[in-house]
Order: sequence, then structure tokens, then C-alpha cells
Amino acid sequence: MLGHVAELLRRPTTFLERASEVGDVVSIRLGPRRAVLVNSPELMMQVLHSDVGHWAKGLAYEKARPMIGNGIVGLSGAEHRKQRRLIQPAFRTAKIEQYSLIMRDVARTHMTRWREGETIDAWKEFNSIALEIVAKALFSADMSASAVRDVQASLPVVLRGIQRRFVMPPAVQKIPTPEGRRYARALELLHSTIARIISRRVNADIAQDDVLSALLSAVDPETGESMSAQQVHDEVVTLLSAGSETVATALSWAAFELGRRPDVQQKLQNEVQSVLCGRAPRLADIANLPYTEMVLNEAMRMYPPLFLATRCPRMNTVLGGYEVEEGSMIILSFHGLHHNPRVYSSPQTFDPERWRSTPADTLPRGAFIPFSVGPSSCIGSGFARAEAVIVLATLAQHWTLGTQDSDSVTPLARTVLTPDRLRIRLQPAACDASKG
Repeated sequence: MLGHVAELLRRPTTFLERASEVGDVVSIRLGPRRAVLVNSPELMMQVLHSDVGHWAKGLAYEKARPMIGNGIVGLSGAEHRKQRRLIQPAFRTAKIEQYSLIMRDVARTHMTRWREGETIDAWKEFNSIALEIVAKALFSADMSASAVRDVQASLPVVLRGIQRRFVMPPAVQKIPTPEGRRYARALELLHSTIARIISRRVNADIAQDDVLSALLSAVDPETGESMSAQQVHDEVVTLLSAGSETVATALSWAAFELGRRPDVQQKLQNEVQSVLCGRAPRLADIANLPYTEMVLNEAMRMYPPLFLATRCPRMNTVLGGYEVEEGSMIILSFHGLHHNPRVYSSPQTFDPERWRSTPADTLPRGAFIPFSVGPSSCIGSGFARAEAVIVLATLAQHWTLGTQDSDSVTPLARTVLTPDRLRIRLQPAACDASKG
């Protein structure tokens, strides 16, 4: 009756990796419904770039609708293009340079609170850092400590509930379970918290140099239209959730592998010390930190934050030589793609050196897409990459990591691929920037 649901929930990465070994197009069952897993770079590009107009976003985005509303990640076609035009100015390079000061200061403040010999919950710590960064970029100083706590408490519950609803039959979702009631309460708390912040900004009628003000003042250059109040709300919730979870996931898995690979960690620390000489990283430094980016690329290859996405064909089509009927469920397995042995040699090995050459030089187009690709690629990918490099460089300046849990860490299939637990032991870096 459950089909492959139990395997996908209990061992998501193992299941998706096994499927990628079977072939580029793999049929599975989610309960009574048939779904098609896509694992190849060519077919990813067909769906996400070449034939993008043939596909609706699909079930995963419909299940997320109670949280994101009509936020950009759930839109397609003309609606998506319009929202992208309105939001894009908030993520131009000049803006990211401004936000990079927030990234630097938040990371440094958090990490100087840690203590030698302490064991931290890496996922919790990086999630807290990423949430504070995106909150300050979104709201400047408008997000109080209590609002941050409310979002930190509600967002994981909502994301877990959305993931469960993706594989849960509609009839089961209507049963008033304790988990369902927790999800409903968390969803209400998340929306009410964001609504209060936006309302205060609008009523104060004071423009800030942040993302929220950019959204409130955005005008579509083609139509002259602005966003409605509800659209601004939906975009803020979308950016807050996506902006914190994805970066926290990438950093957590990078820390996990660094703790297991002292040789990689030492090379990373050597590069950071050589380039920064003890000062805090800036956006301009990223170009001079290639190994730091290689470590992040490999972490996002092995544990892609966006590990799957759904699409639904608007018409009968052919995918990898197979006929796919209109309305079918298509699952784009980014995790399977990144572990496809026909694309990557030794895909289970954490090897930053594989990125010594750029992906365009060594891989088929569409083989490495941690932030998706094409018109629906993540609008904040530049922000996220800058944040991840700056936070990781700051970490390497201050601390040497040891992984306490080692191989016992299990990836969990939420809306992103999070570790079930990740305890990291801290020792000062050989040249701790806080003591320079």
C-alpha cells in the first residue's frame, strides 16, 4: 500500500542513490500513485531549461502552498517571470556586498561565543547563524529577539509537516493527529510573526536599506505594477525559509566532512589564513578563496540542500525515450544526479579536488545544480553562496572541528536534506583570528 514511501522517508539518500544506479528514468510508487524519478543531467536540462513551459511545479510545491502562498518558488510561467523581475533588484551584486557585512558580523559574533573543548549541535548553530543573517538582510533591525525565537520554533515544524504531506495520502492528512495539530499551530505562529513585522514597517512609513523595503517599493518595469500586501508577505516567508535552511544545511554537511577529514580541514585553514591574515572576510575575498569554494561545492554535491523537486507535465511528452502522460508526477532527483556513477567518479567519496577544474570544463551541462537551473533557479543563489563562503571562512579562522558522531549521522528528508544530529567538538584553530 505504501509503495516506496517508507524507504524514501527512512533512508532517503540511500534510496535515491540506488535509483540513480538503475537508470536515468526510474518508475517508483508513492502509495497508490506512480511517480517517475529523473537522474540524468540531460533530462534535468530538458525539464528545467529547454522545455520549461511544458511543466507545472507539481505536488511538492502544492503541499508547501500553506506556508509560501504565492511565493516565487511555487510559481511558473508569466507569474514567475513577473515576480522575478520585481525581486531581482534586491539581490544584485551591490546589494550582496552590503549584506556581506551582515554575514561577516553575525558569523564572527556567534563563533566567538563558542568555547574550547565544547561540543556543539552544528545543525542548530548554523541554522541560528543563517536565520539571523537572512532576518537582518530582510528586516534590518525590525526583527526582535522574540520574533527570531518564534521563527526558530515554528519553521522546522512547518517544514517537517510539509515533507510528510508530500508522501501522505490526502485522506490521512485530514485525521486530527498530534503532529497535524503541531503543524497547524506552527504555521499560524510563523505567518502571524511575519505579518506583525511587515505591518510595523508599513505603519512606520520609514524606508530601510533592506530586502523588505525593496519588496515594498518594487515596481515591475514592464507593467508598472507593484506587489500586493499579500504577495509581499508570501515572498518574505519564502525568502526567510529558503534563505536559512539551505545555507545551514550546506554548512552543516561541510562541517561534518571537515571533522572527518583533517587533511581537507588543514588545507582550508591554510588558504583562509594566507588570504585573510586574520582579518574578517569580505565579499571581494571570495575570488581568492578557491579551495573554500571547492569544499562547499563538494558538500553541496554529496548533500544537495535542494535534494529533489517535482514537476507535472502539462501535456503528453517524451522523457528519456519514455512516454509520460499529462498530469504525471515527475521527481527531479538532484541527490541521485549528484551521485550518478555515470556522471561522477567515486560519487560516495568526499573529494574537493574534483572541483579544481570548473564544472563547465569537466561535467555535462546540468550535472551540478545545487540551486536548480534555468528560469526557476534560486533567485538568491548569489546571496547563499556568498554567505556560505564567508561563514565557512570565518569558521576556519577560529576553530578546528572534530566530528563526535562520525558515521552515525543520518540525512533526514525534510524540505532540505538535514542531519538527524551532528555534534562537533571545538578546538582553537592554529591561528585563531579572535586572538590576532
